[in-house]
Amino acid sequence: MPERPEGDTAVWPDVLTLPGTPDAPAFHREVERFLLRAFDGAHALPRVEWSKGWAHTDRAAWDDPEVVGTVVPASLPGWDDAVATLDRLDPHRMFSNAFLDRLLT
Repeated sequence: MPERPEGDTAVWPDVLTLPGTPDAPAFHREVERFLLRAFDGAHALPRVEWSKGWAHTDRAAWDDPEVVGTVVPASLPGWDDAVATLDRLDPHRMFSNAFLDRLLT
């Protein structure tokens, strides 16, 4: 990032579970909350990997409205520009769904 040239290193935690693992959503929420507390911007920043689950609740991924609406957009530089581009290229939301509409508003 140009405004943070010292941020030249990535640490990529890869936390996986098997489908049907008991309490997996709660475990992922605990890990996610730890990462968001530990890397709060003071010395490191979390970046949401688009293809992975975030915004965990005790029930499911992509279910926490605070993380979906605030943390995810703030973690990705250029978020507003990307949303504006999608709005321009798909003004009638032909290639959207309920989740993307919630995420991109």
